[in-house]
Amino acid sequence: MILDMNNVKDTVYFNQLQKGKGIKLISKYLPKLLVHKQVYSVNTIDEWQQIKDRFPDIVTIRTDSLFGMPIPNIGGITRNKQKVEEYFEEARKKVQNPYFLCMEFEEGTNERIDTKGGFCMDVNIGGMVHIGHTGACFDARELTKGKAEHETWQIPWNEIACITSKNHRKWHIQTISQEAYRDTAIERMKFLIKEYPERKEEIIQKMPKRYQEVDTQVMDSLIEQVLMPLVIRKQELLQDGLDKFDVEINILKNGRLIPMEICRPERFKVYQDKKGEKQDGSR
Repeated sequence: MILDMNNVKDTVYFNQLQKGKGIKLISKYLPKLLVHKQVYSVNTIDEWQQIKDRFPDIVTIRTDSLFGMPIPNIGGITRNKQKVEEYFEEARKKVQNPYFLCMEFEEGTNERIDTKGGFCMDVNIGGMVHIGHTGACFDARELTKGKAEHETWQIPWNEIACITSKNHRKWHIQTISQEAYRDTAIERMKFLIKEYPERKEEIIQKMPKRYQEVDTQVMDSLIEQVLMPLVIRKQELLQDGLDKFDVEINILKNGRLIPMEICRPERFKVYQDKKGEKQDGSR
């Protein structure tokens, strides 16, 4: 079945998808930051063939699944449309009954190399808000996969209204050591070179040798454009069952925040390892 995120008639079906619903929640709670121009869900190559001409030459594909199914353990791609069918075949070998999110972003907003990093917020309304950050040439991927967290904040929900870019270090709890940072930078470069072999030299050149703490203007944007809007809409979040949720955010080179997904608690309820930790459901 072909589903269109922007078609009201498809909403009830689209909301059954784990990642698809997360994108829909961005459009509801952070609409000014939404950069997804098109999002379709398809199951087969034949369905992809029916919609591919609606997309530009470069398209982003993510593998999704219904709530109650295992979280797909395969990353998404941003590639020329000619590579999409090959990706479908690869995903089908790893994921049972996959759904494929076919996405077009506003131009330049899906950059993953020339960036200022990413945030992942783990929000517990009435409890603590955990904010993890990665630096330049990273995005939220390493945070959601548990591979890197360069800075960390722990903020009580009822103190969010007090935080500013000038006093945020009151709630700051750690900065990664430069030695540990270098390990994460090497792993990130390996990932990026595998994904974008044609940009190998650029990746090596742009990866910082040392970690620099988060930019003040970026913190201003996070507070003003994400934290405060969520606090203001607390009652709506609770009505939607979002007393706990995650927000994945990438940061462009110009400091613009690009939220990728708001993850509902249901997405993680049945997928826990023996230690009770979240399984990988990232990009």
